[in-house]
Order: sequence, then C-alpha cells, then structure tokens
Amino acid sequence: MLKRGIKIVRIIHISILIVFFICGSCTKKFKGYVEKPSGLFFRLETIEDEEKRIQKNNYLQFKYTFKDYSGKIIDESRTLLKVNNVFPSGGIVEALSLMNQKEKASAIFPMSKLREELDGSFTQNNLHDSVLIYAQLKIDSIYSEEEFLSATMQFKNWLNQIETNEFDVMNEEVLMNQFEDSLKISMEKSVSGLRYIFLKRGKGEEAGYGKRIEVKYTGKFLNGKEFNSTEILPNQCQDFYLGQEMQVIKGIEESLLFMREGDVALLLIPSWIGFGKKGSSTGIVPPLTPTLYKVELNKVN
Repeated sequence: MLKRGIKIVRIIHISILIVFFICGSCTKKFKGYVEKPSGLFFRLETIEDEEKRIQKNNYLQFKYTFKDYSGKIIDESRTLLKVNNVFPSGGIVEALSLMNQKEKASAIFPMSKLREELDGSFTQNNLHDSVLIYAQLKIDSIYSEEEFLSATMQFKNWLNQIETNEFDVMNEEVLMNQFEDSLKISMEKSVSGLRYIFLKRGKGEEAGYGKRIEVKYTGKFLNGKEFNSTEILPNQCQDFYLGQEMQVIKGIEESLLFMREGDVALLLIPSWIGFGKKGSSTGIVPPLTPTLYKVELNKVN
C-alpha cells in the first residue's frame, strides 16, 4: 500500500514537472518577448519620455515591416490608421496601443489577426491565417480626432492661399493656352489655376490628408525638356504623408487630393503654385515658369 502511494506521488511530481516544462517552453518560445494574455508577443525596442498613447477614435501614422519566420520581408511601408477601438486584440492594434508616440517595438502575431484588424487592406493572400508575422513597428504621430480634422483644414486653407500679385498671370495663361492647343486637349482648371487631365483612372483608394502615398512623376518645361523625375530615386517613386511633409510643390499636392490609387494625370502648373518667383532651389527651373508634370499615384495606404 505504501509503495503504491509512493508511486502515485512520483507520478504526480512527474506530471507537475512536465506541466512546468511545457509552460516554461511556451514563455521562452520567443526570447526577449513578453507574452500577453491575448496571445500577442511584444517587445519594446525604444522608450520615449513623453507618454502619448493611442485612444479610441485616434488617427495613427506608423511605419511597419512585416517578416516571416525566416526573416524574409513580406511587406514594408508607412500608413495612416484610424483606431476605432483599443482592446487586447492579440494583433497589431494591441501592439500599437502598448507604445508611445515615436517609440519602436517588435511584435509577433498570426496573419489572421492582421487581416482582421486592417479590414482587408493587407492582401498577402498567399499566406495562411496561421502563419506568424514578425512585425517591427514605429509610431510617427498620434492625433485625436479633433487634432486631425483641424490639421486637415489648415492644409486645405494653405492650398487655397494663392498670391499672384507679383506674377505675370496673363503671360503664363497665354503660354499654357498655347500648350493645350498644341496637344489638342482640353484640361480641367481648378480655382488655384492648376490645369489637369486624367490619362488613366484607377479604382483604388482615394488619397487624402495624412495618408501615406507613393507617387511617380516626371517634370518638364513646356518645350518638352525634362528637368525632374522620380526615376532617379532608389525605388523610382516618392513616398510621404500627404499634406504633412511638403516634399512636392503645391500644384502636385493639390492634384493628389482629387486622385485615387491607380490614377495617372497630366498637370499644367503655373509658377504661383509651382516654383514661384524665385524658381527652384537648384536653379534648374527659372523664376515665373509654368511647368508640366505627369503624375502617377501608385499606392495609397
């Protein structure tokens, strides 16, 4: 009877050790990561002094790199996301909610969570829902709904502030009219004086203030001589948050507001929304010079 009791105790001890071993293996599955109750594995890489975290209905701009188990990059970009709710989702939203503005972090979660939380905007259909995503994240900016709407209005007001007193408007209008006639086209004209015609209409997402976009463009003088192109850039395109980083001239910024992913447009840009009365900083574009741009909106995130 005693031997039987000792045997039972040993079995219990062994069972407990097995349980501890299994649990220990689970917590050490991803070294350096903290496992959250939701199943998310999270590791903060940098710490900022200012505490500013996302709340419900915030707008969030962040950079991400998604990799598979082997370290192969699946996708890498920057994007604007409206956070409708903050909860322990076990995915990217929970990971972002654990970070302050400007902080960097790493997270591991299944592909299924990514598809759920990004509402189908992430379309790596060749990957199974159970595949683990290794994410590297950096929060660029966090806006309350009021802050974001205010910034949007400020950008639109800036676009509408057109000063033409020191420009030879009549002369530039004549030059642009002659150019249109030479191509036998009729372009639309905005209040600012921007002229445009769509060469191709896309079916993707509309661009908008704060959204991260990828643009290809070629700039030419009205005589056809090229002076600028994204072809010289590493990825042959330029990416930025529309309306915030001011990486292109005002005429292009304005045109992007009424474009959607896949659109290709031809722009005639007068100097007052182009390179102005001083010309380009490089000296290539002279003062008071209208320019021609072909713009392709490749991607809207």
